[in-house]
Amino acid sequence: MDSDSKPPSPLLALPAELIDYILTGLPPTSLATLSQTCRLLHTYCLDEQLWMRHVNSNLPFPLKPASSHRGPLSRYNPSAVRSFRDLYARHHPHWFLPRHRIWFADSGSSGKLLVARYDERTGAVEAYAVTALRGPHTFSLWEYNNDVIIHSFTPQVQLDLNQPVVKLEGWCSEDVGEANPGDTYFAMPRDDGRSRLGEEIRMNLNAPDGLFTSFMLARPLPSSYCPSPGTFVWPPLILPARGRTRNLSLSSYRGTGHKPSSHAEVSETAFRLRRWVEYRSRGEGIGTRMGEHVLTFATLPAEAWTPTAKKPWRGIWCGDYSGHGCEFLVVLQPDKPGPLPVGASTRRSESFSSTSSYASAAEELLNGNGEIDESAVEEDAPTPATSSSTAGLTPGSSTGPSSLSDGAEGAGGAEAEIPDDPDDIYHGRIEAIKLTGDPNVPCGEYTFIAPDIGPAGFVRTAMEAPFRDKATGQGARVVKSVGHIAARGFRDDEYIPSQLVLIDHDRMAQYWEPFGHISFYQRVDVDALLRFGIT
Repeated sequence: MDSDSKPPSPLLALPAELIDYILTGLPPTSLATLSQTCRLLHTYCLDEQLWMRHVNSNLPFPLKPASSHRGPLSRYNPSAVRSFRDLYARHHPHWFLPRHRIWFADSGSSGKLLVARYDERTGAVEAYAVTALRGPHTFSLWEYNNDVIIHSFTPQVQLDLNQPVVKLEGWCSEDVGEANPGDTYFAMPRDDGRSRLGEEIRMNLNAPDGLFTSFMLARPLPSSYCPSPGTFVWPPLILPARGRTRNLSLSSYRGTGHKPSSHAEVSETAFRLRRWVEYRSRGEGIGTRMGEHVLTFATLPAEAWTPTAKKPWRGIWCGDYSGHGCEFLVVLQPDKPGPLPVGASTRRSESFSSTSSYASAAEELLNGNGEIDESAVEEDAPTPATSSSTAGLTPGSSTGPSSLSDGAEGAGGAEAEIPDDPDDIYHGRIEAIKLTGDPNVPCGEYTFIAPDIGPAGFVRTAMEAPFRDKATGQGARVVKSVGHIAARGFRDDEYIPSQLVLIDHDRMAQYWEPFGHISFYQRVDVDALLRFGIT
């Protein structure tokens, strides 16, 4: 276009305001391509407002330009990058990690939950493991039914800042130079002609000597592919996802079918970490590599776990699983729920399998002092009830009916009435799926389901402590549910009758009827975790 023999593009004849408006609709790679067409458009495409918008679209808390210069990293490290454009190019194509925030792994039955963020202090994209301390643990008897034990639960959820699980420092400003996000290092072909998008990035995680971790981009399954229930994919089919990837490979994901060769083949909903131990003799020499394993991480669509006015219980939650400790789960309120799993109905069963319950072995859970020995717990459900004479428990102040299975009576024997729902929030299904698990029910499996929290599932309004709101005196809605239990190794899994207590939008309780036990669930404040450790 710079040649006099070529007519100027009609685009260049537009007012500057219109050109700026058009460029706001272009993705970063298109901006990078357009900037190479002519000098004038190159100048337009360097506009900091454009690139600041693209950077901040991936961050929950937007960055702002520094007061003293145009660079985005103001008070921490002004020399790290020169502009928002440089910052975007520095971490391209890894911005999807902080954009989705929540990531969970297929690491056996236990799993792992990560929170990813961009740390402007270091200029790195990082992800840390989410951990929880159970807090002070006490027992009490239920005022409504003295045969039921309530376990206190005040979890302390935080990030394990001792060592990041992911740390991508990107390319330094000198490496980025005048390169565009579309033609940075990852788009440049290797000497053998293959894309660098399939390369692994060895990360500096300050790990012990000999322990290494590399980061890998993943390749999604084709959108036209419909995996069957037996297919090894992550995330599991019961979880909502915009894309899935395989999580089984005989080649440890070294084959070209698992690696993206172009930006269109990069999964933005999954990635992998390869870990191994390497021993080296003193001095220079060939090391011995062993203990290698690969973890696949996936994310959830934000709209699936973000609470709304009509779906206030959606979210990431922390639950009390007795001897297994704290576990994390996602609570879903699907708009169009699918069929219930086999056996997951709220029909009150007369019996349940002794291979996946504590009821047949309650005596084995008591130690020599007559106290509950939680180390004996081997099932995924909470600890069973014992008699009111069990040591360490405080009897309730009043008595109630011995069973809530029929839901016919409320506190004090009053007939249960279905309350009005002016906000129309009590409808549909609540599903809780584990993001971290235990040897009994692993991650990626249901932990409880309330098929209908509306009138069809209503049991009563709980007015007794600890479910009544002390400030307002308002009771908690109790609905029918089923809890998922299994023997070790996820054998003989089944659903047992239970009741879900909707205390408020940030706290729930589950009454595992056959076990005479109530355990609590607390919402995880994801935004607080994103700021955790950052002053």
